[in-house]
Amino acid sequence: MPRLINFMKSRWRAYNFLSEVYRKEITESFLRGVLNESIFTEYSRGLQEFVESEYWNISAIFDDLIKCTRELIDDVERSILKLAEDYAYLFLGLGGLPHPSESSYLSENSLMMQEPRDEVLGIYRNIGVRKCEDYREPEDHIAVELQFMAYLCRKSIEALAKGEESEGRRYLEAQKDFLHNHLTIWVPKLAKNISERAKTRFYRIVGCITEAFISAEKSVLDKLTSLTNLTDICLENEVSFDGSMQETLIKQSSMSEREKGEIKSYYKLLGLCGIAQGGNLVRVDVKDGRILRIKPVHYDEKYSLEELERVQWRIEARGKTFESKMKELVAPFALVYKNRVYSPNRVRYPLKRVDWDQKGDRHPENRGKSGYIRISWDEALDIIADEIKRIKDKYGSTYAILALADGHQQTKCIHGMHGTITELFIPLGGCTWAVRNPDSWEGWWWGAKHMWGMEPDGLQHPQTNLLLDILENTELILCWGCDYETTTWGFGDQGLSVWGFWFRDVGIKQIFICPDLNYGAAVHADKWVPIRPNTDAALQLAIAYVWITEDLYD
Repeated sequence: MPRLINFMKSRWRAYNFLSEVYRKEITESFLRGVLNESIFTEYSRGLQEFVESEYWNISAIFDDLIKCTRELIDDVERSILKLAEDYAYLFLGLGGLPHPSESSYLSENSLMMQEPRDEVLGIYRNIGVRKCEDYREPEDHIAVELQFMAYLCRKSIEALAKGEESEGRRYLEAQKDFLHNHLTIWVPKLAKNISERAKTRFYRIVGCITEAFISAEKSVLDKLTSLTNLTDICLENEVSFDGSMQETLIKQSSMSEREKGEIKSYYKLLGLCGIAQGGNLVRVDVKDGRILRIKPVHYDEKYSLEELERVQWRIEARGKTFESKMKELVAPFALVYKNRVYSPNRVRYPLKRVDWDQKGDRHPENRGKSGYIRISWDEALDIIADEIKRIKDKYGSTYAILALADGHQQTKCIHGMHGTITELFIPLGGCTWAVRNPDSWEGWWWGAKHMWGMEPDGLQHPQTNLLLDILENTELILCWGCDYETTTWGFGDQGLSVWGFWFRDVGIKQIFICPDLNYGAAVHADKWVPIRPNTDAALQLAIAYVWITEDLYD
């Protein structure tokens, strides 16, 4: 029955074909190759002959794809651009759809790299394969899962052709299990989204083919795994595989690679602001390239109490002793940072507007309207460097570049005054800063000068025993419009929350003046003054008036 071998090979080709469609943007060579394909014609013929399935219309859908492809090739340059724009819209997050991976479609909040990815990775290991490192998508990406099925198809054909029936059946059963436990669970949802949301007819047809093919495969594998004497059917049939359809995302792994899976820990600062020093030091536990958990660093996990005693600081004030903690007091946003890493809204590749030409028409009127296409990191960096050079050549300096410095940014970001943008532009001659009023800074900037007579601003520099000074000498702390339980997280950690309890322990009163009962006021306030919004100046003038008229000021 050589026709059965041809049918099994058509399955291998179909999985590889669909994997290539989802792997990356469509190229001209791929489009021209579609015109010469007869994959789904052969597949539909096999369905009718061996499965007696009603899914023979897959061939008609593929014929529609070929007609669509002919139309695209008539204006191939424009078509490739439109398809790239649609690919970014459907699969790179610009259309608001989940990431095309099993985790994103099955997890709450559409997060990537969740438990389904780990399950798929375990299956790959058991079979003895792994994803190629140069493909940067996760193991449960649609392209990788489809190519894994192609690999299983090829291995089953090769084994049966050699007379190794048990090995051939093992690969057939693996296909059936993977299809039922993974592909059929989430791929129909992906295909439906593509069919309904794609901007191009090409991808709408791809969605239809994908949905029909996965549905048909359930019947196909039920039939193939029920056949007897598969070796007699396939033995001595000549088996060859088209080199252009070989798997490129999956490769065999060694035993040592299959046995990997140990948990590795990394230490990292996750402070929100670029000027943060020492805050939010966490331990990130990673297994198989996926973040498992983020925990505060516990110093007593690595060092003995005797070692920690030598570096631990203590303060004695008003008969009480206060000392540093044995763990980092990490801010909540740092502990859930992995949700940000695996968010479907994360822009994971550089993109540029589809109608933006650096050396031609830039169409500024289409900002926020036109679509985007993916570009390489090299191209993105070249564009940035060329634009900086262009501005410097045109205006004589880089001062024509406006840098938005609104105060607080994430650590290591290149934009913003506290980021590395200063290191970028200072050697080039500087730039123009757009700095908003530092309203989160003013109180300390001026108040510290009067209270302690010192210039370093805020908690960003080594202090001169200010905590000891407060604990020993302060009677009352006034928190006007601030919430030190939460707003300090960006600069450091939750250490100031601990200080607040220490203030209470030594009898320091705390008054919070704020319209809302914020966290700091709710936890620490001896008195909360719920001032009406925009009446702060009136209250401040009234207080000053009482001080002056009743001779209460020092």
